[in-house]
This record gives sequence, C-alpha cells and structure tokens, in this order.
Amino acid sequence: MRAGTALLNVRRPDGRCVVTTRDPDTGEHDLDTLKVIASYRGVPDGSVNFGVYCTVAQPGEIAVGDEVAPV
Repeated sequence: MRAGTALLNVRRPDGRCVVTTRDPDTGEHDLDTLKVIASYRGVPDGSVNFGVYCTVAQPGEIAVGDEVAPV
C-alpha cells in the first residue's frame, strides 16, 4: 500500500484487546469499545481488527491528511 510517498507491505491485522474497554485510571469497565468497533469492522471469525501492521518497502514522508491506497 502507499501512504503519502512511502510504500508499505501489509503484514497482518492489528486486533484490539479488552484493555480498551477499561478506564485507564480505575481499571473499571467504562465503554464496550470492542462491541462498537465490531459493529462496523468485525469479521466472521469474531476478531475485532482496527488496523494493520506494516513494514516499510520504500521510505517516504507521511503527513496527516495524506492518501492511503492499495498499489
């Protein structure tokens, strides 16, 4: 994929974990973020992916607002 002027190789999905459902100060359950994410990004095997891990194939610059697209 290309992000800005960098070329990236997608390696694997980045799954979310239950820690995202806890208040960082108290450890108490505060928001079921996994359920929210799964409602629009869930996959049939039940995992909740929120991004991908990549390696850099060709270095470049990436800035907020740059296009990210498959190549």
